Amino acid sequence: METDATARLAKLALTALPLGALAGTAVVTATLLGVVSTVRPDMGPSPLETTAGVLLVSGTLGGVAVAALLTWVVLAPLNNYWRRAMLATVAGFATVVLMLVARPAHEAWGTTGLVVLLVACVAAIVLLGRRVARLSR
Repeated sequence: METDATARLAKLALTALPLGALAGTAVVTATLLGVVSTVRPDMGPSPLETTAGVLLVSGTLGGVAVAALLTWVVLAPLNNYWRRAMLATVAGFATVVLMLVARPAHEAWGTTGLVVLLVACVAAIVLLGRRVARLSR
């Protein structure tokens, strides 16, 4: 009986990590879409560039925070603060790695590439969320 509970918690942890990382990546990608749609090359230097920089930094930090917080919440059945914090931190750093996909997607396909990346993240979040709901019962 204990083995079943342990296996369920291990599956929950292995599902929570990509769920958090993809949620953070979705936040970063959505922020990047907002910045890309606002800034145009023909605008020249303006205060908008500073605003775009602030949006990018805050979106990145927000994405990392969303990843860590979501992973922390999903892992509540773990009942071990140390492991929850460790896995939440890993999910935050995984967001930083996954968000690097946005640059080549934008360079290769423009705004369409970012939209496809965002849709792919949301689809994966929905699938992983269903699995989390099933494992949390």
